[in-house]
Amino acid sequence: KRWAEIYGVNIYAGRYKASPNIREVRYNWEDPAPASYQATLTATGAGSVANAGGSGQMVLKVDNDAGAARSADIRPTTELASSLSNHWDRTKKPYIRVEFSLNAEDASAGVFIGFRASPGLLTPTGVEHHAGLTWNGGANWTLQTGGGATSATNLTTDPAAGARHVVEIYVNAATDVELWLDGVKQITKTTNLPAADMEWQILLETDGAGVGGSDSILTVGKVIVQELLA
Repeated sequence: KRWAEIYGVNIYAGRYKASPNIREVRYNWEDPAPASYQATLTATGAGSVANAGGSGQMVLKVDNDAGAARSADIRPTTELASSLSNHWDRTKKPYIRVEFSLNAEDASAGVFIGFRASPGLLTPTGVEHHAGLTWNGGANWTLQTGGGATSATNLTTDPAAGARHVVEIYVNAATDVELWLDGVKQITKTTNLPAADMEWQILLETDGAGVGGSDSILTVGKVIVQELLA
């Protein structure tokens, strides 16, 4: 009981718990060698950047008026043949906490922060199993989920451009998906829930159709990913 009192309490206002019975991965981005991050950084297309952006942060950048699609993302490194899977078990209530800041809400850009079955160069659509904070160039940020079909729920309060924020995504098995922003629960979503194991991904992409020389820059701080082991 004492162990639970000490370690089974909320550290943040959201769902993050310091429990003895969890699988946990943390990324602080404080090592100067990208090979030590145990995450893959990918920048696709001229002008795209995925690299260290200072102490404890990574920077993803895409050129919105490049005339062609561009992307930059962070995802787990590919597991070795003899190791366990990178995937997070949907039935074990996976959770991700990400510190982030987007410089501007450009209509040509897209952002995804969360879990998805098949990390790619575009934000999830269609039948892909996923759950995450999403910006698709519209009027609102959303909690987007998919499990055979995709649907999105607008946040009640959008993250302000250029400011630091903390998003938490909690997949409560087959029951619901919660989104917390800056310690406040904004959404509990019960439709189109993912029904497959997923990896985490932080993605910035653009269709390249913007004008005016604008770049979208997504700064990423500490990342924490967890799931229950029982």
